[in-house]
Amino acid sequence: YCTAKPSSQGCAPSVDWSGSPTLSGPDDFVVLCRQVLSNKNGIAFYGLAPASLPALGGTLCVAPPFQRGPALASGGNPPPEDCSGVLAWPVSQTFLKAHGWTAGTTLHVQFWSRDPAHPDGTGVSLSDALRFELCP
Repeated sequence: YCTAKPSSQGCAPSVDWSGSPTLSGPDDFVVLCRQVLSNKNGIAFYGLAPASLPALGGTLCVAPPFQRGPALASGGNPPPEDCSGVLAWPVSQTFLKAHGWTAGTTLHVQFWSRDPAHPDGTGVSLSDALRFELCP
């Protein structure tokens, strides 16, 4: 859901996932952001409600208060810069349980990444967002 802010290379960072957001099944859930500028840093930020607020020249898709995940590196092709980067955030059961979230909790995730050449001068790119519900 929500609208991504296109990067300086014209790509729209897009959130995807693999695995299952489960508290007791396979511990394999990963939230991904594809079409990110290569070799840039970024973060996932997450919260319990959606939003649609103007922010950094794009749209903030997760309602405050939100929290941020760990720093991530996009990897991708060597220079020159392109949109081959992927930010991958493994969302472990240990992480989910440490927050006290239970089955049925709905989470919202969006990615922020560095984009120093962005023409709006903010130096950042924003993805669309993912909403998912935790399974037992």
